[in-house]
Amino acid sequence: YYKILEVEQSATAEVITKSYRSLAMKLHPDRNSECDATACFQKLGQAFETLIDPVKRRAYDRVYHTS
Repeated sequence: YYKILEVEQSATAEVITKSYRSLAMKLHPDRNSECDATACFQKLGQAFETLIDPVKRRAYDRVYHTS
């Protein structure tokens, strides 16, 4: 999810939100005519929802980033 949002694991909520908004503008299906734009936009949304919520983010980090 960090890679999808193009942020470091240590990124703050502010940085995550800023990156999400920027990428959402580029990847939104109404602005992006690529055939998989909807899927990319949905993955972006999932990544944002997980990393912006402190509880979900800790759980994600425990499972996928044990460093």
